[in-house]
Amino acid sequence: MKKQITLALLFALFALALPAQNEFKPSGSGIGTVFFNYKYDLSKDIDRRSSFNLERAYLGYKYDFARNISGKVIFDVSYDPTVKSFTAFAKNAFLEWAINPKVKLSVGLIPIRHFELQEKVWGYRYIMKTFTDEYGMGTTADLGLGLELPVSEMLTFNAYIVNGEGFKSLQDDFGMHKFGANATLKPAEGLSFRVHYDMMATKDTLAITKLVGDTTTISIFTAFAGYEVMDQFRIGVEYNLMNNGTTYRKWAEDYKLSGLSLFGTYIIDSQFEVFARYDYLTSNVIGNADDEWNYNGDGSLVMAGVQYKPIKGVNFALNYRTFMHKNSDIDAHTGLYLNLGLMF
Repeated sequence: MKKQITLALLFALFALALPAQNEFKPSGSGIGTVFFNYKYDLSKDIDRRSSFNLERAYLGYKYDFARNISGKVIFDVSYDPTVKSFTAFAKNAFLEWAINPKVKLSVGLIPIRHFELQEKVWGYRYIMKTFTDEYGMGTTADLGLGLELPVSEMLTFNAYIVNGEGFKSLQDDFGMHKFGANATLKPAEGLSFRVHYDMMATKDTLAITKLVGDTTTISIFTAFAGYEVMDQFRIGVEYNLMNNGTTYRKWAEDYKLSGLSLFGTYIIDSQFEVFARYDYLTSNVIGNADDEWNYNGDGSLVMAGVQYKPIKGVNFALNYRTFMHKNSDIDAHTGLYLNLGLMF
């Protein structure tokens, strides 16, 4: 009898100990990313042939308040050529709340999940932005609300309402907002598709305090397809079309900017990868003009390189890139780069 009582007490104590062992403890950790490069410019008639550059330093902190609620703050430290010094500003500052398994809410200076899938498949953000970001058709963060709706393991929807000004200029003069949504489909292992659409009504002004009237809405459409086989290769193709704007936040009626990006990576082993990328950027002719409105900026980018990863979180890449302008009077911009990316 005593033996049975003793066993019962042991089981009771064990049962009481389980919740304590599984009890959640709020905690946080630092976040850091650094993008550094050395560039040797091979272009004709340039003043600065060789330079070292610190492109970005993201520094922040993430804190888990509960299993389903977390906060994150990240500051972006970068070189501003207009003032010839480094400046710092908030890149992210938001609360993320998984309300239930089907709804995740983000509030604050939130990530815009426009081209995060493209960045993941591309895999070399420390070397160069993806097409949408590189050519001014989107931003990585903005101030507002975001919803993530995972319908199933294969299909996820994202929707947001934000100021539309990006994370460097958080609000326009008249309080207009950008609305956007995208859908991501992963029908098979390694295969992914994403379509994105956003729109923002704008105001035309003659002076900063004088409202003239409503104008045409800026809209951006993106379609992406990617495929990867773990530890072997990955490829991606992306198409973008922007209407009524010269950038995602600068209205210009009937102006269009579009283009295609193709990229791929072959993984040699756990330390070495080779990669290549091709971008094509083009714009339309406005009115009776002789050339496209972005004639001097339109053209093709060709890039190829090799990455070396000596340890997790440290990446080196030697790469060659050239941008060939549509305007043949402008010499190609060509360079040899050694990039370093640190993630911690």
